Amino acid sequence: DLKLLDEAIEAANNKRRMIGVWSPTIAAAMWYLKGTIPKFSISQVASHWIEEGLERDYPELVQKIRERMKR
Repeated sequence: DLKLLDEAIEAANNKRRMIGVWSPTIAAAMWYLKGTIPKFSISQVASHWIEEGLERDYPELVQKIRERMKR
């Protein structure tokens, strides 16, 4: 559904840039890494892992999003 895809891209670009994930395991791991690795960025690492998972599980969707965001 390209209309819905365009709406999702517009929302991501204009108003809803953040997502939330509820997982005590992830939270504990991230806070541990932040406390043990200098300059560790929870946001940067979480973004990388989520994008990597999306690229693996939904490669066509990620490709369409990237193409449409270049417009």
